Amino acid sequence: MLEQTNPGTITDFHTYSCNKFMYMFFCFKACINGFLSSIRPVIAIDGTFLTGPHREVLFVAVCMDGNEQIFPLAFGVGESETNEGWEWFLSRLHKAVCEVEDLVIVSDRKNSIITNVEKVFPNSFHGAYAIHLQRNMLAHYGKNKALKRYFERATRVYRESQFLQLMEQLANINSEAAQYVTAVRFDRWSQAYSPRKRYNIMSTNIAESMNNALKGCKEFPITGVIDYIKGVLQGWFYEHRISALKLTTQLTTAADVAIGVKDEQERYMRVYPITFYTFLVKDGDLDGHVDLTTKTRTCREFDVDQLPCAHALACIRLRGFSFPDYCSPYYTSVFLVAAYSGEIHPVGQPSERLVPLDIASKIVRPPVGRRPPGRPRKNRIPSFGEEVTQRRCTTCHRVGHNSHTCTYPKSSAPTRSQVHHLMAQEVQVKLVRQVGCFRQLKTYKIPCLPFCSRFFVIFM
Repeated sequence: MLEQTNPGTITDFHTYSCNKFMYMFFCFKACINGFLSSIRPVIAIDGTFLTGPHREVLFVAVCMDGNEQIFPLAFGVGESETNEGWEWFLSRLHKAVCEVEDLVIVSDRKNSIITNVEKVFPNSFHGAYAIHLQRNMLAHYGKNKALKRYFERATRVYRESQFLQLMEQLANINSEAAQYVTAVRFDRWSQAYSPRKRYNIMSTNIAESMNNALKGCKEFPITGVIDYIKGVLQGWFYEHRISALKLTTQLTTAADVAIGVKDEQERYMRVYPITFYTFLVKDGDLDGHVDLTTKTRTCREFDVDQLPCAHALACIRLRGFSFPDYCSPYYTSVFLVAAYSGEIHPVGQPSERLVPLDIASKIVRPPVGRRPPGRPRKNRIPSFGEEVTQRRCTTCHRVGHNSHTCTYPKSSAPTRSQVHHLMAQEVQVKLVRQVGCFRQLKTYKIPCLPFCSRFFVIFM
């Protein structure tokens, strides 16, 4: 029915020989056209569990438009995140978009995804999700803020020399941690070594955000999930198309903001022309060569992100050129309008649908599988090493509830010193949990304790 009301839409499903459901895939024509014509060739893929009657998995493939908004591409439902499931979903995705020049696929480090991306998209580049590598590193070698800071900077710098300096500093802090991340190919998670343009899309956050936007349909059956996703996409395409048509600037809002931030930095740089289009730019830190004809700079930020860096902006301003002329078309308002020019139409009421006989004759039974014992889990399972942030009530400053469900009277709200005392007690509980497996003396420095020494000693 999606193919009838939305011509060009690609749908497919697969069943066992006993007609039990196995896989399902759909990709709207509006999404295909928008991606192929106006979206940066970087696809983030992810899977999330559904909490419906049969506990399926929702496969998601999304991109990011020129205004840094989520652009949905394709969806699928399968029994589980198996090697066969990812191969089936990626093969249908390849059928929808075919071969895309300079395509980059970003995902986590599941072996099933890595294997099938190389198999189904042999001409693409597969980039790993750096945050997973970071979490594993910190979980194995300790939660060190300096270690985390140097690794995050190493994933996003553009120069190989900067990357190597940061890796050397990381090794000085913990050599084993440096060896751990070095064992994974640099081009998988580092922007400095990436063979293709990733447009600063280094994670699958957009795919996880898409999963979060669809959490309202996780309890629905498969047909309900499809209807819910269709409704969300229908609203998004309309709203983003209207907002894009209202733009009066040549660039998107997000690109204008990024250019404005860099424009403030370029005012403190000195430009020395070499030719009419080539320059030496000095900023006191990373001096470099800028070529406006090839849109490159030695820092690689200009040619990787396809947005002028601060050094390039200084040269463009010196010559009196227009900033948008040196930005990728993906960041222009024209491409943003084109991305959402397609329309997604509703299927209609079931009683009004004219179902073809070849489809109506097919019988699809519920999926194979048994529900696990106990109450079904509804919340997302945190990734390994991921920290869960606890929200604190603004009335009583305790954790576990909010101001709307707070049972403490406002008159008994604690003072600032009492809040510090509560926080210190929470720190003590966390420390006891951390050292609970060690039968030895541990000394911890806690600067926030208002009622005792700066040193807290735990005797086990």
